[in-house]
Amino acid sequence: MRTIISYILQYFRFYKIRKHIESGTDFSAKSAERFTIYPFKYNDQWVFTDQEKGLDKEPLVEGADTLLDTILNSGIYPIRKFKIVFSQYPYMDRKFTIKKVHHFGDDNGTDYYSPEFNQKLWLCPALLKYFDNPPKFIYFNLA
Repeated sequence: MRTIISYILQYFRFYKIRKHIESGTDFSAKSAERFTIYPFKYNDQWVFTDQEKGLDKEPLVEGADTLLDTILNSGIYPIRKFKIVFSQYPYMDRKFTIKKVHHFGDDNGTDYYSPEFNQKLWLCPALLKYFDNPPKFIYFNLA
């Protein structure tokens, strides 16, 4: 049964790709774009470094740290080295979604909400190093 479902999902995925190509949309640049960060604890705070984006020990604060702790303490993931893969477009192996609630301006960050964990979080202006504008949804997974 699982094989049949995976074939059906694969068919719809390829159907969507074909529709994007036929419409002239640059599928590879949009739908396949994913970013990866590697959070770690520094002075008892979650941070990440992304040299390509010019970010060094960028703190995850104002609910982003709490959401990360909630996910890690849920038993889904062991607490060890991990990465967060995220995109503004849904992708197959994503586990979580956050929804934009309010954008305070390019210098003031954006509030998001996690329906899975019923939590609000704020993402700082460093979000704009990854996206031109704060996306309506961010889809992500820990791996």
